[in-house]
Amino acid sequence: MKTVSIVVLEALLQMLVEKEGTSYDHAGMGEVSAMVGEEKVSQRYLYDCMSKIEQAKENRAPNTVRLQVYKLDALAQYLGFERFSAFEQSIATPISPILTNSVGSWYCYVRRNAPITEILQSPAQIVQEGRQFYLEVTGPNNALRGQLLLNNGCLFCHLKAANGKQFQHVYKIGNALSAKVLQGTFAGISSSNDPIGGRVVLMKSELPFEQLERQALAVKDTNNDALKALFAYFNTYEENNLKLLPSITFDLPDLLDD
Repeated sequence: MKTVSIVVLEALLQMLVEKEGTSYDHAGMGEVSAMVGEEKVSQRYLYDCMSKIEQAKENRAPNTVRLQVYKLDALAQYLGFERFSAFEQSIATPISPILTNSVGSWYCYVRRNAPITEILQSPAQIVQEGRQFYLEVTGPNNALRGQLLLNNGCLFCHLKAANGKQFQHVYKIGNALSAKVLQGTFAGISSSNDPIGGRVVLMKSELPFEQLERQALAVKDTNNDALKALFAYFNTYEENNLKLLPSITFDLPDLLDD
């Protein structure tokens, strides 16, 4: 059993109903229970937690409550935390304005993995759900999503698609509160199942996410300053795309580019 603050418990339940887009009532707790798993946390258990919160607010109950750790862990893990203690710690940590100011529409740019210079433009957005932030990117074949974490002046994101496709993105943001362009690196697996990596750029857009367009941009004369900068940045294949040598023997000879 664990002693939990009523304030933290209420924040947990509020984040759960926000994630499900449901109501903070008995019916809403039923929806949350169904998604988390009724065998883990029942509707009655969640509604009892709600009742204890209301009683505490009316000074009819203590400001702390004793709850089972494994049930708290199940609820926190559904929200993306490793365990309840991680959720509890996040509540005590103020949300960084760097993250809140990054919410909105972006374009994601990478150079096509080919000798000819072509830039792939994908709609992207950073969204806030409760105390957590997510990067969403709509690629040519997949919609990817991952939690966005801020650490030592960099944004880290493990993007995942429903079909199993995954990419790791890391962007330099420093202490910028109104970043318009973020330089980063990506790592993932190609369509031929080889490790790939390279440079990636996020560029802020004033358009709603639904109006952003996905397209391939070929190098050409343009009066658009943003495109000029992108073409200059992504111009050289070797500076933007990392490709491994063929792995045949999985021994030292593979490292020799004959």
